[in-house]
This record gives sequence, structure tokens and C-alpha cells, in this order.
Amino acid sequence: MRTKIILIGYSGHSIVVADVINSHSNFEIIGYIDKEEKENNPLGIKYLGGDDQIKEIENTLYFPAIGDNFTRKRIIELLNSMNLNSFSVTSLYSNVSIKSTYKDYCFLARNSIVNTLSTIGNGCIINTGAIVEHESIVSDYAHIGPGAVLCGDVHIGECTFVGANSVIKQGVRIGDNVVIGAGAVVIEDVPNNEIWAGNPAKRIKSNTARIEHEISSISILTTADYLHWNELITMLPSNKQDIYFTPNYHKIQEINHFGKAECFVFKKGNEFVLFPYLKNVIASKFELNKTYYDIESVYGYSGPISNSNNKKLIHEFNNAFEKYCIQNNIVCGFTRFHSLINTEEDNLYSENKIFDRQTVWVDTDQSIYDIWDNEISSKNRNIIRKAKQNKCRIQILSNPSDQEIVTFVETYHNTMKSVNADDYYFFSFEYIKNSFKLLNKNTYLFNVLNENGQIMCTSMFFHYKDYFHYHLSARTEFADNTSNNFLLYKAVQFAQNLNAKYFHLGGGRSKDENDSLFKFKSSFSNQRSNFYIGKKIYLPVIYNEIIQKWSSENPDKSEQLKNILLRYKF
Repeated sequence: MRTKIILIGYSGHSIVVADVINSHSNFEIIGYIDKEEKENNPLGIKYLGGDDQIKEIENTLYFPAIGDNFTRKRIIELLNSMNLNSFSVTSLYSNVSIKSTYKDYCFLARNSIVNTLSTIGNGCIINTGAIVEHESIVSDYAHIGPGAVLCGDVHIGECTFVGANSVIKQGVRIGDNVVIGAGAVVIEDVPNNEIWAGNPAKRIKSNTARIEHEISSISILTTADYLHWNELITMLPSNKQDIYFTPNYHKIQEINHFGKAECFVFKKGNEFVLFPYLKNVIASKFELNKTYYDIESVYGYSGPISNSNNKKLIHEFNNAFEKYCIQNNIVCGFTRFHSLINTEEDNLYSENKIFDRQTVWVDTDQSIYDIWDNEISSKNRNIIRKAKQNKCRIQILSNPSDQEIVTFVETYHNTMKSVNADDYYFFSFEYIKNSFKLLNKNTYLFNVLNENGQIMCTSMFFHYKDYFHYHLSARTEFADNTSNNFLLYKAVQFAQNLNAKYFHLGGGRSKDENDSLFKFKSSFSNQRSNFYIGKKIYLPVIYNEIIQKWSSENPDKSEQLKNILLRYKF
């Protein structure tokens, strides 16, 4: 059976890699993964999607066919984090001494030579006709260009590029992140982070530009960049990691047509800020002179999030993001901040942040006995006891069937109708199903059953790291006044079993402290947090033009919705 191979990246270098792979009778390329489909596809290789498609498939290997050293390094590190089987690609016409070694994810092109007692590190490229003579060391992620010659006992540093037809004198040491120009003849050692060229080669300039790019950079990720996006989430402190920032949660919104998911990343050294959001085209009915967009956070708790408390970093992020929005025709933005992580602090929305309401959370890091005695109200305890006496029982599903999801959706929609909820809150069957599909290890469906096995109330919950969230909830005609209390009490215990530290119940239907839903949630805990929303207008002239046109067409809504930033969508 031929081993299936998927290429990661598709460029000129990828074509060379693919040609070598195709020369092996035991390999078969079944497609390539890249951020977007390439128009130029001379080998006719099938496009499989973005890196969110990388997953362990039986008898399938992934190879990073990427010429850029730093990008190749990042992809290999991500592949290693997934514990996938690694391998190298070597041409049938390459020549490697039996006393030399090369590590994982290397590419040895046609007519390349690696002579005796040499070592090639992880993710290296020894390109067409390149010669690595005896006792040389090529460090991880380096690239030895076509026809280049390392004349013996040469050391090449990590992520260094040796240009085509260059010659490195025997015994020379070349540092990390160095570029040796094509045709150069290097007769002396080269320090880290420099560019050398000529014959004999001399220092041209510092190569810190790439380092600066790495430590002070801007990138826009999409859900196709799942691995990189998710990697950044895992680099946040544990108490800042939550499901509402993840690429899969954003993908659920995206495939249900709530907007195009993006994540703006500002990075400086090891510090970064990421800001995920949904981007939408502003309706053509407003007859604007070009295509404009607005951005909005996902349903839940979001906002910019950082692995640092560096105020200078936040300030630079603010300036970079505002500039990006202006340059890319983003008219305005709206976000729902995370009330437990306090993402409303020190960012560009802070100047326009608005207190919306208080939310309730349970400290599940304490014992259930302390929660019962000190947090849950005495009236609530009596209701929970009564539910137990009525023989209520809990059903917890992590992988519900389609019919069980249909039952939940129908019950939820009926509940939303009973409280006259906005259309926005009527989440579809596809939305709920995708939540369980894409967040299958993080999503739970709770049903409270009466003694006859009938569902009384039903709720969806999310769990991610330290956080457990009360997401959607509904009641059936079989519900009594104990079922919801019993459900949330069982959810508290379940959150503890998952080692969550915070069980976020959310707020009421309004900011009124006498709101019935808020009072119900408050009976479970004394803990409160402030929930803020944020608004920002980047292109005020265009925004005012849109609002004026909308107001003239909707005079009855103009006053009623005057405080809603995106009111032109109604």
C-alpha cells in the first residue's frame, strides 16, 4: 500500500519537493494545505484547505514543503506538538554517507551530497546539487542552496540560509539567522544575525530585520490557520485561556454565517496581544463608494487578550489595530468583554467602554460543602432538596444524537418565544450541532428528568481550562419550580469534577438588579463581576453616512436604537 502524503505549503519549493516524492513508488501525494488555494498549480495537486485540516489520519503523513526557514520551523513545531509521525524526503539521486545522519522533516534534493560523519538537523533543506563535506554540522531549519559547497568541518547555525553556488571554506563557523549571498566565498567565521556576500565575502548589514519582524509583527489569522491560532491560545496564562477566544468557537459562528472570523495578532518578542472577531461586509443598499466592513465579537465574552501586562505593548497594539482598521475599510467595531478576565482594561475600546450589567460566577475552587453553606442561599437549598425528594435526576451528554439536539433546539426556541427574545438568540440546529462537533471535548448537554423520565429543563455548558460556562438554557411543559435549581447545582458539582475554577452563570436579561434571571443566578453565589461592552468608530465620515441613510429609511427605529452602534443592521 502506498503511503499518502499531504504537503503543507505550495510554492516553487513545494513543486521540487513534490517531484522528488512522486519519484518514489511507495508514496502518493493526495493534496496540499495552504492558507488559500493557489492559482498556479502546475502539478495539479488537490487543495485540501487551511491548516485546520491537519489531523492524524491513518496511513497519512504531512510534510512541510516550505522554503522560508522561520515559517518551516513554526510549522514543524506545530506538527511535533500534535505527535504526528515524522519523516524526511530524500531524492533517489541524493548521496548520503552511511556514517552521516539527518533528522526529521529534512529535504535532500537531487544530486545533493552529504559526506561522511556529517550531521543534518531537523527541518533542513539540502537543495539541488549542494555538497556538505565531511564532519560538517547543519543546524536545525537551515537551508543550503542549490550548488552550494560546505568544504568540510563547517558549522551552519539555526535558520541560516546559504545561497546558491556559494562556497564555505573548511573549518568556518557560521552563526544563527545568517544569510550568505549567492556565489559568495566565505573564508572567515560569521556571527549571528548578519548578511554576507561577495568574494571574499564581507558583512553587508545586520540581519536583525527578520528578528524584528519576528518580535514586532502583525498578522491576521483565519480559522484556516487553526494550528497557529490555537498555539497562541495555549501560550496565554492558564487563567486567560477560554473557549470564546479559540478558532473552533469562531469557526462555529463563521459556518453559521455570523461573519468571517479573523484574529489580529500583534507580537513583540515573546509578548503578544490577540484580538479575535467576526468581520462582515456592510450592506450594499447603503450605496457606498467601495466595500466597507464592520467587526463584532462572538456571542459570549471576548475582547483583546495578551500574555503580558506590559502597558507599552498594549499601547502599540492599540495604534497598530486602529491603523489596520482604517487602511482596510473597517468602519466600526463592537465587542463584548470577558467579565472574569477583564479584557476591557487598557485597550483601544477602553475609552468607549460601557458598563452593561453584572454577572454571577461561582468559585468552584472551593469545596462543595463551602459552596452549599456559604454561597447557595437558604431558599435555594430548600428548593434543591425538594427536587431530590421529587426524584429529579440529571442526564449529562457529551455527544448527543441528532434527535437529542433537535429536542434541545425545539425546547430552546419555545423558551425564547415565551420571553420575546430577539431573532439573534434563536440559534439553529446547525449551530448547536456544530458546537458539539467542533467543541466535542468542551461542550455538554444537561437534561433534568422527572421520575417518569420526561425532560423538565435542558442546558448547554462549555468547559475550557479554568472556566465552565452556562451557555444556553430552556424549560419544557414538564418543568416545575425546582428543576432549574437542581440542574445548576449538579452543574456546580460537574464543574468541580472537571477541575474548573470558575463557573460563570452570566447575568440577567437586563442591568436591573431586580431582574428575575439575575436574582435566580445570584441565589447560587455571592461572587459578582462587571460586564462591559466596547464601541469604536474608525471611519466616522462613512459611519455617519450609513447612519443617516438608515435613519431616513427607519424613522420609527432611529430613536429607539440610537445607543446601538450597529443599529443599521436592524
